[in-house]
Amino acid sequence: MRKSAGLLSLISTTIFFPLTTLRAESVTIEGSSPSESVQFIMTASTTADALQAIHEKYGVEVTGSDNISGNDPTSTTYTGSITSIVGRLLRNQNFVIVRGNKNVTGIDRIQISGSTHAADPKNAPNNPPPQTPPMP
Repeated sequence: MRKSAGLLSLISTTIFFPLTTLRAESVTIEGSSPSESVQFIMTASTTADALQAIHEKYGVEVTGSDNISGNDPTSTTYTGSITSIVGRLLRNQNFVIVRGNKNVTGIDRIQISGSTHAADPKNAPNNPPPQTPPMP
């Protein structure tokens, strides 16, 4: 009886909680001088996760992170100033870094407006190349 109850519990758990892909993201920022050099380690993390970590650790305001394109999880390590790391994280995005003295990074706010690739009308899908008018 005990064996069948365990099997029933397993079946009901599978029915009510289907299998999903789990992601164990983490972002580690090591170093004491973010305006000069830190080690920035991403493990199965998205760019949005990385920006959230910068916000949580240093209080940098991040706006427009929902506009990030190509926000797939990645594992990588960057070394450099937070400013240069943000530039690498957002290399294919339209973004602005607002500098200031509110925190030790020298960055007050990061504003993201979207992908540079998608913003170019030449790269838009279903956009035919321009036609030259016929010669008379």
